[in-house]
Parts: sequence; C-alpha cells; structure tokens
Amino acid sequence: MQMLQNVTYWIWELLKLNFLWIIYIFRGAIIFGLFPSTAALYAVAKSWVRGEEHEVKLNLYTQYYRANFKNSNQIGWIALFMSYIIYLNMTIAPYLQSPIGKVLLYGLMIFFMILTGLLWLYCFPTIVTYKLPWYQYILVSIHHGLIHPSHTILQIVLISIYLFIVFHLPWLIIFFGISVIGVIQMYIFTYMT
Repeated sequence: MQMLQNVTYWIWELLKLNFLWIIYIFRGAIIFGLFPSTAALYAVAKSWVRGEEHEVKLNLYTQYYRANFKNSNQIGWIALFMSYIIYLNMTIAPYLQSPIGKVLLYGLMIFFMILTGLLWLYCFPTIVTYKLPWYQYILVSIHHGLIHPSHTILQIVLISIYLFIVFHLPWLIIFFGISVIGVIQMYIFTYMT
C-alpha cells in the first residue's frame, strides 16, 4: 500500500510540475517564457533528485524562474539559432553541385549537429547547477557531453523510450510534458557526472 501511495504522490508532483511549466511559459508571453520555465522545471527536478524538496511549490518555482530568466533565455535562443542554421544548411546541401563542397558541408553539419545536440541535452542541467557567465554555459554543456559519452547515450535512450511511449499514448504529453525528461536528465546529471 505504501508503494502505491508513493507512486501516486510522484505522479501528482509530475502533473503539478508540468502544469507550472505551461503556466510560466505563457507568463513569459511564450517567447520569453519557454526557456526560463524549462530551467525552473529542471531546478525543481534537481531539488527532488538531491532530496532537498519533495513537493512542487509555487513560490519555489517562481524563484527558480526569476533566477534563471536571463541565462536560460540567452542560452536557449543561441541553441535555437544554431539549430536553425543547421536546418538551413540541410536544405541547401542537396543543391550544391561540387562533390567536395557537399562532403565539406555535410561534415561541418554533422560536427555542428553533435555540438548543438550536446548543448540542448546539457544546457538546462548546467544552468541550474552552476553559476557561470552565459558563454561558459555553452562550453560546460558541450564539455559534459563529450567527457561522459555513456551518460549522453543513456539520456538519449531513456528520452527516446519516453518519446516512443508518448507517441503511442499522446494524452501523456498533456499531463507529463517534459517533467519526466527533466527528472531523468537531472538524475543522470547529478549522480553520474
């Protein structure tokens, strides 16, 4: 009976966390709220993983949202811009006439896709764990991904499993959103790096 209570408690907390994530995205007019709200979600997940806080509280979420507003927006928009540049290159690459140009462009795209993927994977855990100048968050995020390839692969596998489940049960995304991903990533980031 105790195990069932624990499971329902954590399901409820994940629901509350996802709800706050959505509310605070809109609080920042979507454009400026997405990345700080995600950082706040990861900060709450970090406090859960460390055993510091077991309940989602509005004032704590607001505190994390405000504390990470500037850095998370800077890093998030840089990562989004990098992703967009990669996308543009992917649309241009097939039209190149020179085989050497294609090989070079595809090589550079793969290199930057890996760096950008590592940045996306580690940026929020890094933002909520360290107090650094904004540009160092980029370097530390990529550094973590490169020096811990097994943790990176584990995160990719677990996130892929979660996304596979959500793809087949789409109603789960409404209730749990990225809160499950945040907890998975913070657990791996906290205890395995």
